[in-house]
Amino acid sequence: MQPSLNHFLSRSTAIYERLDRSWWVFLLVPLVYFAMIVWLQPPGRLGPSHRAPLLRRLVYDDYDMTAYALRGLNASLGRTAGRLDQPEAVGEAEFNNSLHTPASTAPLDSPYFLEYPHACLLLFRLGFAFSPGVARQEIPEAVQDAAYHDLVQHTPRDSSEKAIWRQLRLATRVYAALGAICLLGLMIVLRAGYEPGGSLSGPVILAILPATLYFSLQRFDIVPALLTALSFACLGRRHVIASAGFMAAATMVKLYPVVLVALLVRYLAAKRKAMWTWMAAYAFVLAAFLVPPLVLSGPAAVWAPLAFQLKREPEDWTLYGYILPTLLAAGWWGGLFRTGGLLVVLGCLLWSGPRDLAGMLRRQAIVLLVFVALQVFYSPQWIVWLTPFLIPLAGRCRWVFWSAVALDLTTFLTFPLAFDMMDIPAKAWVKAALIVARFGVISLLAVSLWSAEFRRSAKNAGPDSPDCQERPLLPE
Repeated sequence: MQPSLNHFLSRSTAIYERLDRSWWVFLLVPLVYFAMIVWLQPPGRLGPSHRAPLLRRLVYDDYDMTAYALRGLNASLGRTAGRLDQPEAVGEAEFNNSLHTPASTAPLDSPYFLEYPHACLLLFRLGFAFSPGVARQEIPEAVQDAAYHDLVQHTPRDSSEKAIWRQLRLATRVYAALGAICLLGLMIVLRAGYEPGGSLSGPVILAILPATLYFSLQRFDIVPALLTALSFACLGRRHVIASAGFMAAATMVKLYPVVLVALLVRYLAAKRKAMWTWMAAYAFVLAAFLVPPLVLSGPAAVWAPLAFQLKREPEDWTLYGYILPTLLAAGWWGGLFRTGGLLVVLGCLLWSGPRDLAGMLRRQAIVLLVFVALQVFYSPQWIVWLTPFLIPLAGRCRWVFWSAVALDLTTFLTFPLAFDMMDIPAKAWVKAALIVARFGVISLLAVSLWSAEFRRSAKNAGPDSPDCQERPLLPE
């Protein structure tokens, strides 16, 4: 079996080497994908394509994008976030009836629901920066405070409704365009490398695999992924303040980078001046993002999105009940298990400092893999979070490359394919198989990265040692 495996790896490396010479061709893929989305989407409503309804959510997903648009619409209307309870979907009939009642707008002093950090509103409001605008009095309260599911499933009937839904559709297209631009930027940064001379670069073909491509344009997680990559690129070129600024911005858009900061500071610990400069700049930018919403909306409104995420109930498609006991998914003991598990792994990785930037990336990727695996809910866009780590490391190790491919394909098979399957007996088997496969790939990735980082002690292994560049994808 080993000779066959080595032959496969050699052949695949030769194929990729030929593709790598024309890497710029990969940059066309996000643009073509965005054009396909626009062509398929109905311009006057949300939901499935009228051109190919059988595709359902296979090419684009309006649900999360509509949530962004609704939050951006409320912010553009001058309302402030702070509502603590999430609006519940009422169904098509009741939502239609609410639109039939005399159109009253929500009072400006009534808060709207926001489940994302306030910094995200800077992105969400872009969806309405290029639209002709709809007068505030034309948007009924039933729309402003609707559950986004009801907006997606509603078919507008009269001219006023059609005007509102056209604006929502335009906003979702703006977000998709922003995602395509950010993905292109991420690919260019990863191709250039995190260190001078193209070092710590990787195969950008991984950025256009199905799940990464899909969720880059259908979620805003590509924005913190790009900011994280820019932070690493600046760090590798010793632009410490810029690195801290980009990482702080990523943290304010999506909170997951906060679990990476300790390892980055540990990496800089040998250079005390750089470490303190980075920490001070990081804190300053965080404050610059936090102070305005604290003043305008109050501490309760700023805390509400984080509280919503922390209090999420156990959901389907997680490891709990398949790999981990269901008992660990709820209650204070479940929170203790998840927090304790993450802190134990983080503590082990902090015990000795990373010997180079690649080592820091390995350790951060391990922490991120543990973090997403232990969550009580499953978000397939997590694959985008891993992109700034796995692609540079994949250029150094074939196993990372193929594990990244497997994780991407498993993610796409899970959502949207298996997730939207009809409720037939086979779906339960497919679901269980995909969850087990995801656990297997994450475990393989974590063990491989841990082994590559700790095979030799820091004093016996330098940046160019074999364990750092084991089985490179392309010849040096």
